[in-house]
Amino acid sequence: MRKNLRISMPKNFIRYNLNFKENVKIAICFGTRPEIIKLSLLSEKLTNKYEVLNVFTGQHHSLYEDVKRLIPIIHQRIPLLEYENLNLLYADLIKGLYDYFNKEKPNLIIVQGDTASSYCGAFCAFMMGIKIGHVEAGLRTNDMFSPYPEEFNRQMIGKIADYNWCPSQSAAENLKREGANGKIIFTGNTIVDFIHKMCDISKIIYKNEIVVTLHRRENKELFSNMLEQINREAITHPSLNFVFPVHPNPNIRKQLNILTAPNVLVREPMRYEDFLLLLLRCKGIITDSGGIQEEALCLRKKTLICRNNTERKEGVNIGITRLVGNEIEENFEWLLTPFEKEFDNPYGDGDACTKIINSIKDLK
Repeated sequence: MRKNLRISMPKNFIRYNLNFKENVKIAICFGTRPEIIKLSLLSEKLTNKYEVLNVFTGQHHSLYEDVKRLIPIIHQRIPLLEYENLNLLYADLIKGLYDYFNKEKPNLIIVQGDTASSYCGAFCAFMMGIKIGHVEAGLRTNDMFSPYPEEFNRQMIGKIADYNWCPSQSAAENLKREGANGKIIFTGNTIVDFIHKMCDISKIIYKNEIVVTLHRRENKELFSNMLEQINREAITHPSLNFVFPVHPNPNIRKQLNILTAPNVLVREPMRYEDFLLLLLRCKGIITDSGGIQEEALCLRKKTLICRNNTERKEGVNIGITRLVGNEIEENFEWLLTPFEKEFDNPYGDGDACTKIINSIKDLK
């Protein structure tokens, strides 16, 4: 039974205990492209020891085709529509996940990050008395509306997870300050495992490409301004190519006509392996993404973060990423200057999956 809870559990509430035998079931819940990437190696390695149920919520249906080969066996798909209303998305996710978990009764449910799929998977597990493992636990901006609703999602998961697998020491410290009930384990970030598998990081180079990605809900009213700035910088720097793989978010797509400079190369979403190769050779990055901040740090690429705060402060503290809000032009020359500082990767050495699996074994 969890400590420090003031609610009474229903009489039929059962906590499924992990016994670490071959027939133990572990459900891995994912629904977005980044989740699939960051959970693929963990799913593969867990399958060597446990019965693994890969549960795809379909939250990023349009981006699934690009990465479906990374987790080729899907045991359950949750039928979702395209949602503008978050309440309807969460309601359908909870219903679909509950029905499946109630049928299969897994011993452990693993979620990753801060998505609707992660929150709803953890919520169902908590209500059903199933243990929760949270990959990439402890990231915080401490602003519930930035990013929205992701900050809410991850804070709530942090309150109920049994295993908090933290990607950095600072994430672990966040959970300790909050008094998290579950185990707090620094594992490193599973994206480092994936990058080490896919890339030879000894071959990092700096060519004439600037990678641009923009999609965040909270930047909706700023997209046109940021695109205008990028277009002006492209005109000012004709020797650079601004490569812009466009997210499916319609709020950004409908404004692409702003990008008139011939050296702004708008692309459909790229295969992740191709995107990694692009990051491996680019000069710098302009993004409002969370995950790309991690990849940028791993590949030693300077990055302008088009947000007012970040849950990934490691790159900012090192000096390789910079928070700029929507002030791209004011910081563009900084992006072009070489970064020569040596540092150890705060996201670990590429053995996060092994540490996660060992922590489950050790914590029986």
